[in-house]
Parts: sequence; structure tokens; C-alpha cells
Amino acid sequence: MATQFRRLMTAKADKQLPKDELWGRIVTLLKGQTMCTLCTCLNDVPRATPLEYYLHDASLYMVGHKGVKLENIRQNPGVSIGVYNHVHPRWGDGGNWLGVIGAQITGTARLVPDDVPEFFEAYKRFASPTSTPANPGEKPRGRIMIVTDMERVEYNDIALKLEGYASKQVWRA
Repeated sequence: MATQFRRLMTAKADKQLPKDELWGRIVTLLKGQTMCTLCTCLNDVPRATPLEYYLHDASLYMVGHKGVKLENIRQNPGVSIGVYNHVHPRWGDGGNWLGVIGAQITGTARLVPDDVPEFFEAYKRFASPTSTPANPGEKPRGRIMIVTDMERVEYNDIALKLEGYASKQVWRA
């Protein structure tokens, strides 16, 4: 495995996946995970916040509570989001970089307060029991939906080189 990894790391591959195939792989990654790291910045002070999310079309939805991240987004809606899967069936237990598949997402976030219909419709889509209201008619208060429209996704998978493709692929909206 180590020899194969070294060979892949030094292999020259710059072929790009077709856009629809790349989008399919991005969707598979994003739908297979539930946690991300939302990165915001204000006045040159970065903030990284782990949040639960779900994907809908080309947007990520996260429920936020009062905190630094919301104020940062209000003043600077440009965000970066990191999502990765460390264990991939191709490589067993994921004990090295061959098992890592990740996405670095750049986008623009907007805040949807809990008193508008879009918030509750989005809130109902969360699949996790920790995010879904116990009573489907219950409207959570004091929360804000953070909706990030993805503009650029850098998809990284070293094993793409096995297929003759570059390990870093870039999708743009």
C-alpha cells in the first residue's frame, strides 16, 4: 500500500472529470456526510465552526445559534466550508491519505430567520434526530438557517489518479 501511495503521489495526471461526473461525486461525498466546518472571517479574525448540514441542489443548509459566526456572516457573507470523508471502502480502514476524499467549498452565505416560511421548510429537511423537531409542527425559535450557495468546490481524491484523473478537481456553479 505504501509503495502504491508513493507512486500515486508522484504520478502526473491533469485530466479533468466531465462536469456532470464531478458534480455526481461531490453530491455523493456531501450526502454521505453530515458535519462540516464553516469558516467565516471579520476584520481579519477567522472563525471555524463545526456544524451539521444537509445538501439541497447546490446549497448547504446549516442551523445556527447566536454566536460569532452569525455576526461575521451579516458583515461578510463570503464563507469557506470544509467537508471530508476519511474512511473510504476502496482503502479499508482509511489509515492513510488514500482513504481521504474532501471538498473545500467557497460560497456566499445568507441568513434565514426562524419567522419566515423558508426557514421551517429547510429545517424539516434535516435528517438527524438532533436537528429535526420532535413535533413536525413545532417551530424552533432563536435559530437561524445559514444557507450557503456553492460557487466553487475543490474536490480532492488522490485515488482519482488510479483512473487517470488529477487528484484535485474544481467545480464552478
